[in-house]
Amino acid sequence: MEENQEQAPKEEQPSAPEEQTPQKPEAKPQIETPTPSFVKARKRKAIIWSIVGVGAAGVLTMGIISFLGHNFGSFTVHLDRDPDVSLEMGTVLRDTGRGTGFQNASTFLSATGVVSNATIPADSLPSPDILDSDITIDNYDDVMSKKKQAAAKVAQVGNADSAGNQEGVYFNYTFYLRNISTEEVAYSIKMAATAVTEPSNLYDAEGNVVSVPLEKFVRIRVYENLCLGDGNINHSQATYAYPSSKSSATGTPLPEYVSDPASANPENRAVCTNFADCSSTLFTVFDFSDRKLPGEALIRYSIVMWFEGFDPDTDGVQTPADGSLAFGVDILGKKSRSSDASSLSE
Repeated sequence: MEENQEQAPKEEQPSAPEEQTPQKPEAKPQIETPTPSFVKARKRKAIIWSIVGVGAAGVLTMGIISFLGHNFGSFTVHLDRDPDVSLEMGTVLRDTGRGTGFQNASTFLSATGVVSNATIPADSLPSPDILDSDITIDNYDDVMSKKKQAAAKVAQVGNADSAGNQEGVYFNYTFYLRNISTEEVAYSIKMAATAVTEPSNLYDAEGNVVSVPLEKFVRIRVYENLCLGDGNINHSQATYAYPSSKSSATGTPLPEYVSDPASANPENRAVCTNFADCSSTLFTVFDFSDRKLPGEALIRYSIVMWFEGFDPDTDGVQTPADGSLAFGVDILGKKSRSSDASSLSE
């Protein structure tokens, strides 16, 4: 992943990983509430697709960990604002807490994505302390080291070849929005797909669907938390997904779970929030027009994306080939004209 402000160091390319034979994970405990039949079936095992392609895992500058490739395409964050609105954006803090500034402020951030269509269960992801940590000049090296170690461990779930070369199987990006004035400001924030490429093997020669579009089983977890500067770090989040394509026997659409409904982690056995708009190929993940930020306040956003192995759309289909997704986050700052604006962190 590259920042627009600094060049990422080049890393040696590992050899292409060998395809691994999926192993059945241990049986999950049954949850008490009754679940639809297809959910019970998917609790028996997660689909673990091996990684394809060649890529290099690397810790990049400006507080980003990512993996070179194109399956998660590119990722951009753009800040626009009214002339009299004092908002700035960055990825590395000069210090931790409310009112702190950035090592380098910017209105545009960009990164490359993950060269993998490997599926993993959400329980394999690192803890929120890793995925949604504050990144400062002082703790930068330590945070990046922990992120890299965690990413390598998760990669073993999707695939690790005999030489020990590993690919990234999730995307993690943290950035901050800061109000540098003493007055409250309002802003809108929207995340949407900017480019979608269908897998080359989506259809067979007869036109039958034999694979699955990447957007059907991607999960996007968004952490949104005010930085209070009191030593406490919150990790409030929501997980978004394409609405389920499965229906009950009566034709009622079934909920799309984050992962295994029998997971011990309540966040991973919960039902996803549907993407805000799927009427277009360039679907909208979320769209909030009513956010507010108090004077001199700082808010942290962390985006995590992965391909979910417990998604029923991955059952009985070919591993997608050559597909890609690219995303953009657009932020618009404006004068706060109403007390009705809100934040997920409140």
